[in-house]
Amino acid sequence: MKRDLVVIGNGMVGHKFIELLLEDAGRDQWNVVTFCEEPRLAYDRVNLSSFFSGKTAAELSLVEPGLYEEEGVTVLLGDRAVAIDRESRLVASANGASVHYHKLVLATGSAPLVPPIPGRETQGVFVYRTIEDLEQMRAWAAQATSGVVIGGGLLGLEAANALNQLGLETHVVEFAPRLMSMQVDDEGGAILRAKCVTGMPLSAGPASAAETPGTCGRALPSTLAAQGRSPWKIRARRSRSRRRRRAAGRGAARPRRPAAGSRRASSSSPATPNRPGLRCFARSSRAPSPWWC
Repeated sequence: MKRDLVVIGNGMVGHKFIELLLEDAGRDQWNVVTFCEEPRLAYDRVNLSSFFSGKTAAELSLVEPGLYEEEGVTVLLGDRAVAIDRESRLVASANGASVHYHKLVLATGSAPLVPPIPGRETQGVFVYRTIEDLEQMRAWAAQATSGVVIGGGLLGLEAANALNQLGLETHVVEFAPRLMSMQVDDEGGAILRAKCVTGMPLSAGPASAAETPGTCGRALPSTLAAQGRSPWKIRARRSRSRRRRRAAGRGAARPRRPAAGSRRASSSSPATPNRPGLRCFARSSRAPSPWWC
């Protein structure tokens, strides 16, 4: 007799688990049911930005057409698990379904972090996580001329590139004094900024939501793209990098960052009409924290 296996979440991890299970010799022992909150099956969220480059939702899909049907996997599409009764071994869904399980797998991923700032619930504010989010952004961009991305991490820069491809004048507001602060050190951040703004104007300095130019469309990126590196590992890598620079005779002090309120342009090339400008605002070390105190 088959046992019930329930997988809550049909994202990249949930689908990969099912895919490996279907390849396992003991697959016939299980009756598999998966909850999928989104209206579509698992897709490549890592390459989500390629949606703006012309890739369709079908091309991003990770599930081969007909795979689940052929393998007898039951999918509750567009239905979210809302409660787990561990005594009765039942999972309740938002649509009223009640599914029994012998084994339960949680592959729910995470939710976007939206800064607790005024206006986050207004129209034209989006998170950058699902295909539906990108479809809404693209629809809104048709009536907008500029956009702001809050967060200069990996996903934030992808979101900025997406807004740029949509033809919007793009601004990036970053809390830290450099882009991708969790991935690179000061020197790496300087190189990254130069790469990001080649041929586009850049202004840096302390920033808050109030200092950002008025916009018709804004994107709030998720923190899902942050790579899983603990702070002590990052600090250790930076210390090793400093030791290597000192050993090579390159341990000279770096130029001081501009004082709070000052801005400087790192590119003299003006934005062309066919390529909207990208402006990045990074918080000075002397500036007060605008959101997280």
